[in-house]
Amino acid sequence: MSEKLYKFRDPVHGFIYVRPLELKLIDSFPFQRLRNIKQLAFSHYIYHGAEHSRFGHSLGVMHLVTRAFNTVTEKT
Repeated sequence: MSEKLYKFRDPVHGFIYVRPLELKLIDSFPFQRLRNIKQLAFSHYIYHGAEHSRFGHSLGVMHLVTRAFNTVTEKT
């Protein structure tokens, strides 16, 4: 039986799929707090499209690290 995957929509990476253990981390208070911290500081006052949060950035980083890890482990 395969484990259930949860998905987040990301503007850069499309859908990001996470496992239940990763979702537990994402649902934690410290991670959710990242939703209110701007990735680009005050840039959104000048460039209205610069609305990126540390939350979205962290999801993207997690996605890329997972892909890199999977690539390395598949080749060994």
